Amino acid sequence: MPGITVSPINPSRPEFGALVDHVDLDNLSDAGFEALRNALYTYNVICIKSQSNLSPKGQAELTRRFDPEAMSYGHGKTIDAKRSILHPDLKTVPHQPEVQVIGNGFVPEYEGLKNITLKHPHHRTFHKTVIPDDQDLDFTRFYRWHIDAALFGGLQPPLVTSLLAVKVPTGRTQTVLYDDGSNDTLRVPLGTTAFVSGYTMFENLSAEQKEFVLTSQVEYAPHPYVWISTAKSRPDGLGMVSEGKEVPIDELPPIENATDVQIQPMVWQNPITGRFALQIHPSVVRKIHLRDGSVIGDLAKVREIVHDLQRPGIAPELVYAHDWEEGDLVLFNNHGVLHSVVGAFDKDEVRLFRQCNLAASRPPVGPEVRGPLVRIAPEYLVCGDPIEIRRMWGVRSQFDRAPWFKGFQLDPPNDCSLSIRDSTLHSLLRSKLSPGYSGKDIDGLHKSIDYQVAKFVRFIEEKYLSTETDFRPVDFARKIQFLTLDLISTFALRGTFGFMDKYEDLFDYIKTTEESLPLMQMIALLPGLLSVLHSPLFKVIRPTHTDAIGLGKIMGIAKEIASERYGDSEIVKRDMLGSFVARGLTQKDAESESLVQIVAGSDTTATVIRIGIFHASTSPLVYQTLQEEIDRGVKAGQISVPIKDFEARALPLLQAFIKGCFRIWPPITDIVPRVSGTEAVVCGHRVPGNTNVGWSGRSVMRDRNVFGDDADLFSPERWLRTQGEQLPTMENTIELVFGQGKWGCLGKPIALLELNKVFVELLRRFDFPVVNPAHPMDTFDYGVMTQFNLMLRITKRKSPVGMLSCSYPNWTVEREDTCRESTAEVSNLRRTPQNDSMSCRDSIIESF
Repeated sequence: MPGITVSPINPSRPEFGALVDHVDLDNLSDAGFEALRNALYTYNVICIKSQSNLSPKGQAELTRRFDPEAMSYGHGKTIDAKRSILHPDLKTVPHQPEVQVIGNGFVPEYEGLKNITLKHPHHRTFHKTVIPDDQDLDFTRFYRWHIDAALFGGLQPPLVTSLLAVKVPTGRTQTVLYDDGSNDTLRVPLGTTAFVSGYTMFENLSAEQKEFVLTSQVEYAPHPYVWISTAKSRPDGLGMVSEGKEVPIDELPPIENATDVQIQPMVWQNPITGRFALQIHPSVVRKIHLRDGSVIGDLAKVREIVHDLQRPGIAPELVYAHDWEEGDLVLFNNHGVLHSVVGAFDKDEVRLFRQCNLAASRPPVGPEVRGPLVRIAPEYLVCGDPIEIRRMWGVRSQFDRAPWFKGFQLDPPNDCSLSIRDSTLHSLLRSKLSPGYSGKDIDGLHKSIDYQVAKFVRFIEEKYLSTETDFRPVDFARKIQFLTLDLISTFALRGTFGFMDKYEDLFDYIKTTEESLPLMQMIALLPGLLSVLHSPLFKVIRPTHTDAIGLGKIMGIAKEIASERYGDSEIVKRDMLGSFVARGLTQKDAESESLVQIVAGSDTTATVIRIGIFHASTSPLVYQTLQEEIDRGVKAGQISVPIKDFEARALPLLQAFIKGCFRIWPPITDIVPRVSGTEAVVCGHRVPGNTNVGWSGRSVMRDRNVFGDDADLFSPERWLRTQGEQLPTMENTIELVFGQGKWGCLGKPIALLELNKVFVELLRRFDFPVVNPAHPMDTFDYGVMTQFNLMLRITKRKSPVGMLSCSYPNWTVEREDTCRESTAEVSNLRRTPQNDSMSCRDSIIESF
């Protein structure tokens, strides 16, 4: 068969509408599909003829191929609402629920549906004014210009809709009347589907209008198709008449989550061409969110604005009215096209179509709007200006922590350093915690880290080291948490949990913590829920120290170990917990702060290591130069076995690499909002008192004014090539990942110490090729990263300098003479209760 060919339907408008020939949908190769996808996003509406044999299953599979992670029908269960204006128009194919049957007339049997009567949408049921009955078969209107989308809940607008013509009446045409005072008309085939290009709609706007739509968002009504079910449309089908006839919000079905109400960009970007489309569903839009954070809530005004923007785009010469033939399969780009059913049928005229669209796995891509301050919700602003963030977070700032922080009480209602809002109390607590976090009160801190890193090397070598004949892929994103949890428990609880000993997620800690992150975010954003969750009714669902799994298990361990440090027979040790006790922390506070170290310290450090290994593995030049720097250090006798912290800090590229990891993917992306009790000025805007002002970590860390035009690129060498005043600006900005001033991260010194050692000890020994470069890792951002499926094939470096292998509990050395430490010195890392004051049980959970 010849290769796929694509030809514009209308040579005078070659960018909109095309016929695709020589395509075998039953045997569509990846290359063939890519050609089809390129055609779709180039022409936005494409037609493939003679597809009557395409099954509903085949249609669904083809539609899903454009978005493989999409699973459910585009409207989900919202279509079931009896009051929805969509409800009467659709029938679901029983054996393929993603596919709907639409049309007109009586159908005795089709794809498992029997004796169905299809009802073609008629403007008479939806428009405020109607065409007289005696003209109904000769004249018609656009029924409703729309996007195929639920526009509510978690159902994102489908990427693509497919329409298959099964039975089409023929023989006459109709004239579309705009009836809006313009005298516009359009001659169309009977039963056509009309399409207009959102790209043309945008490109025909004035410069002022383009600026407006590029920087504004639209908010859609909750349960939008129920909301407009009692209202009427304009005669041109482009939005509703404002008469106050919409269903009142309090009479709509329940809104389970505030986030169910969708706010979408006005402009959506084409993934292939990069063109912008003005993509607004005019019938169900309710509000407009402006760039400065204000909201236009007057419904009549909102509708007038949207109509003025879109009306030129449906002019007769810009409408593509498809002339259907049986077997036509039309695919259209639902993120760049508006469409409308058209026509009026006699009761005996049968029209039968199959429609398929799937709720997208991701929201539409809007324009990259650059501005330092954005309103994201009532009483919530997000700032992306690093200078302004530093000012708000500074020691003498008028801003303090917002109520949001109360959502991070790990043992409610007791506060901890994460959740305490009072700056005086926080400073007092901080003064008691700082010596321990700095490492000054901890004996053998560096050796303790070396020991756990050695265990991780041994862990890899024993379980996950691949060879030419033995393929052992490993989800590095998961396994690195075993190291960070065992590391932090060594400092916090005077013994390791033993994740690396048991090779498993002990007491489901990782699983339950990740599952709780969305709930913690909800509580933080809705602090009023705290009083409800603290009530006796919800006590059974809160973690407690008696739990056998999850955070509750950690609470129990922390409680037990802290109890050893207080009372008549208290144990005194120079470790983190001992430092807290010596500085006057109460036993309850000591338990809480031990939890803080584990929850906050393990996930964030693991994220940085994941991102580092991920970017090293997928950036060959970075990987090579980093390993070369390590090798040179070993040859020059500047890197010990294991590496010392001061040696790692002397490696310029390593330090740039670590900064690059923090920058490209900040380990904490929560908005961490601050509030001022009085009116404040932020980025030149007056902000009312008690407004939550958060930060956008990714925006700050990718600020092109700070990091250059290539700010989206992982490029550690930027720290080495930058000179002059720009370098301190970059350094000051990267420090924001640790907070600033009185709210700065106490764990920063230990985190950097761990990273210095982990990266060198892993990269000097192993190579980490990614198993699936097309899909290297899954990431969910809940303010803290949930990352998994970073599948690596870990192998020993073929010719490393100073190569080490670990035979736990000793380090053994395969090395050149340039390595400075002897095998005997390195072997002192072995711990036993008899010979090391830092010794701990192999696994502290053995005692519980």
